[in-house]
Amino acid sequence: MKLLGQTIPSESRHSTRVFLAATAGMRLLTLENPLQSEAIIESLQLQLPQVGLMVDNPYSDVRIMSGRDEGIYSWITVNYLTKKLGSRNVPPVDEKQTIGALDLGGASTQITFVPENNKPAPHTSTRNLFGKAFNLYSYSYLCYGKSAAEKRIWAEIIGNQSAREIDNPCFHQGNVVVVKTSKIFAEQCVSSKYADVLVGSALFPHKDLPENVTFKGTGDPTKCREIVEKIFPTKVCSQEPCIFHGIYRPNLRGNFHAFSGFTYVMAYLDFPIEGRKPTRDEFRQRVDAFCKRSWNDISASTSPDSRSFVSLYCFDGVYIDALLSHFGFNTSDSWRSITFSAKIDGVTVSWAPGYAIDATGMIESTSPKIDLGLLAFTTSVAVLSVVFAVLLAIAIFVFLRK
Repeated sequence: MKLLGQTIPSESRHSTRVFLAATAGMRLLTLENPLQSEAIIESLQLQLPQVGLMVDNPYSDVRIMSGRDEGIYSWITVNYLTKKLGSRNVPPVDEKQTIGALDLGGASTQITFVPENNKPAPHTSTRNLFGKAFNLYSYSYLCYGKSAAEKRIWAEIIGNQSAREIDNPCFHQGNVVVVKTSKIFAEQCVSSKYADVLVGSALFPHKDLPENVTFKGTGDPTKCREIVEKIFPTKVCSQEPCIFHGIYRPNLRGNFHAFSGFTYVMAYLDFPIEGRKPTRDEFRQRVDAFCKRSWNDISASTSPDSRSFVSLYCFDGVYIDALLSHFGFNTSDSWRSITFSAKIDGVTVSWAPGYAIDATGMIESTSPKIDLGLLAFTTSVAVLSVVFAVLLAIAIFVFLRK
């Protein structure tokens, strides 16, 4: 409520409509424990209106969002901010000029774009925006978000070993990190009954594996890349063309905007180069050079509060390269179609603005008659999305304490 008070004036609280959408973390919980996830959402649906917030319809405005919708709302955000969906007296652009969205979250990753073919196909649906129908392909991979993939790779590195010290090629030479194995192997993307479907297999620790294992960095990007490839299994393709797990994905078309988890290591490695988009070869070369640097060298030039993040950038770079390659961006030329940026015109890119725009009916089936106040609106939504996340975290914490 303190954060809400700082964001929404008290006199406006009863007239400011609030939306809450839970994403991949809750989708994973739903798979593992549907009753628990349902109870959390029901608790929020009941409690949010009782604390002075305007929730128009608790059952539609407070919910778990599907992965497909998360991708579509990110696509709406990207194309709204770049004015591809039109503005005052300006109609939407031709669908060939829209920009695809690449989102890398903590537990999932999404790819969304307008394919060349408008025929019905798997993972494809139509959205009417400003009087124009857009045929959108959108697919979300659970367990392929940056944090979930990291834990899965740590489990792959441990494998069936029972030693107290284990080499980790995705950490810099000289970096020593103690991890709790019970937490790693308790992850839903590692050992749950759904890991088989989501990642290709379930992993279980050696019976003598200690609780605390020390990872000793070796700074070997080639070996790190070999291990990362293990989580991209090839499966039978029921409809061509396919990407990993045998999932249908139409041919890539047009430009893409990659944001969220795709951007941190990019910024750290000083991309873009003089305003030019990096090729895949340039990115790989810079990642490999970074991974081979000693941890003493890197930590000496890194502030203490940033070291825990920077220590993961070797893995992040290798993983992003592999993920984009399996999405179909496997050549240097294809990388030229991607813009890596956390913001557009100063506004943070996420699914939240697109969700709020769609949910409030600000994108209608007819052409817009007024300017929607781009910066003011999207900035407010971005702030509110933080509020939503805080409220959800508090609700989960309180619920689990009961």
